Amino acid sequence: MSEWQGRRIGPYLVKERLGRGGMGVVYRAVDTSLDRHVAIKMMVPAGDDGVVAEQTARFTLEAKAAARIQSRHVAQVIQYGQTETGELFIVMELLDGRPLDKLLLHGKVAPARAVRIARHIAKGMQAAHDLGIVHRDLKPANVMLCALDGEDEVAKVLDFGVAKMTNDATGGGITQQGALLGTLPFMAPEQVNGREVDGRTDIYSLGVILFRMLAGAPLFDVESLSDLVRHQTSTPAPRIAERAVGEVDIPDALEAAVLKCLEKDPAKRFQSMRELDVALAGAMGEETSVSGPRRRSAEETLPTGFRVEMLARHDAPTELSSPRELPGAAFAGAPTKLSSAVNTSGPTALERRRPTPRWAVLAAALMVLAALGVGLVVVLVGRSVPAVVAVPPAAAPTSAVPAPAAPPVTE
Repeated sequence: MSEWQGRRIGPYLVKERLGRGGMGVVYRAVDTSLDRHVAIKMMVPAGDDGVVAEQTARFTLEAKAAARIQSRHVAQVIQYGQTETGELFIVMELLDGRPLDKLLLHGKVAPARAVRIARHIAKGMQAAHDLGIVHRDLKPANVMLCALDGEDEVAKVLDFGVAKMTNDATGGGITQQGALLGTLPFMAPEQVNGREVDGRTDIYSLGVILFRMLAGAPLFDVESLSDLVRHQTSTPAPRIAERAVGEVDIPDALEAAVLKCLEKDPAKRFQSMRELDVALAGAMGEETSVSGPRRRSAEETLPTGFRVEMLARHDAPTELSSPRELPGAAFAGAPTKLSSAVNTSGPTALERRRPTPRWAVLAAALMVLAALGVGLVVVLVGRSVPAVVAVPPAAAPTSAVPAPAAPPVTE
């Protein structure tokens, strides 16, 4: 494929190349119709017809999955289409910042900062899970830290190319039976063993990320691929202090939350990203704003007074045939493809009780004070009200010429 600098893709004028991965090249471009900068990811086919067909399906899946998720903590997909010469592309928001894996090159992350990043990831992934989308490749290389809306650092999840869409109506799938996709050091035991995955699989991966931030070191110290597989599937997670570089000062409740994420049995982990978000907030003595479908309280019905570069991280699945490939593949961030054929049951549900609305307490206090003749001015402060997101039917790619038919993209 020729370079695209200086060329046009519809209204987009390509400016410069930002990076490349196993399946795609990412460029910085200008949307001339809206006078804004965007990132364009071009698919680069490689291999025989069967491989290209799978790449096409996964590229399409990445676009469809990310486009459905409405969260400030997931990179926004603007358009999916095909050029006049047949290349598939995804137009995304251009983020100003750096990937989390680059930050980790400098060592440990302070607990407050690590928790803030983890909570951002949890919020983005809860929005995905609410739509039946399991990422399956959460890792530092797929998290961007950028300045947004006046905040110095906002985490955004990238690359849904190996995601599983559990509620897609087509019923088909990309992943062949026994084929596992992900990045081994961040894969949950059930993922390594070839069992069914769900949102709790992503929770384990986020636990590994959080452990890595707090300890400044990988979860396990391994010398071979077989060592890593054994630890991931059967060795309990160590205490953070056991793996940390230097001394650590971490609240007990925070370490407990991390270790709960890393339970081998999915039923013993947090059962949702929402629950994890609340636990992380509580561990740091912070308030939490939980997103997701729920009933609005009476208080919320009262009147209100009231923006890295996108890197080509979509690497093609890598077949690891020997331990020698481990440092360059599994540890460097390329998704790992293994073989297995084991099944297990699906997710369980966990319900949480909601606290007594504060408005009721306030109302009672007002009546008492009114009876005492005390004058009051009540100020209603605006608050964000979570909304139930309806899942629209997947739209066909937009392009100057019709896009080619792609294989089913449900897994």
